[in-house]
Amino acid sequence: MNPKIDSVSVKVVEEDPNGITINVRNKPDHNGCNSENVANAPVASTLPQVSKSPPSEPQRQPTRKPRRKRDSIQYRDAGKWRDLVVHEWEAVAPGETLAGMTLGEFKAATERVVAERETLKRLRGDVTGAIARRNAADQDAKKAINRVIYGVKASPRFGPDSDLYRQLGYVTDLERQSATKRVDTGNGESTDQ
Repeated sequence: MNPKIDSVSVKVVEEDPNGITINVRNKPDHNGCNSENVANAPVASTLPQVSKSPPSEPQRQPTRKPRRKRDSIQYRDAGKWRDLVVHEWEAVAPGETLAGMTLGEFKAATERVVAERETLKRLRGDVTGAIARRNAADQDAKKAINRVIYGVKASPRFGPDSDLYRQLGYVTDLERQSATKRVDTGNGESTDQ
């Protein structure tokens, strides 16, 4: 390398119309400045030469999923883990015996996991339905309660100032006070009335 050149970097970009970009960084000159020269390689006017060596095998894409850690969150759910094991066992080695079990024996040994999850799913559906029925009953009860409250207020025997209305948790008209009014006396002092 030339003693005045500090570094050389070559960048090849396929979309670049000039083909290759070469950056040359010079060593500092006597003023301590670095200069950077950019040179573009000339575009070839002839077709590229084809190598006579046998072509290399094209790079294959990985066919399996990336490896996941065994203690990752997906394996904390035994049902999902069991389904993954069954699926992969069926796909890769359906006739093999693993850990002294065939695939059918493994499915039978882990069937309770599936059954309990199905039961839980059904029960969650039942709970959701029960909550919806309770909410509908609450709405009906609120309408009936409001009718009774309005009946107490409208009754000539009880009314909005009755003890029954107060015992139901409402403030009677007599207990409800208006805001305090202040009267200005003219000398800068105000009195409460």
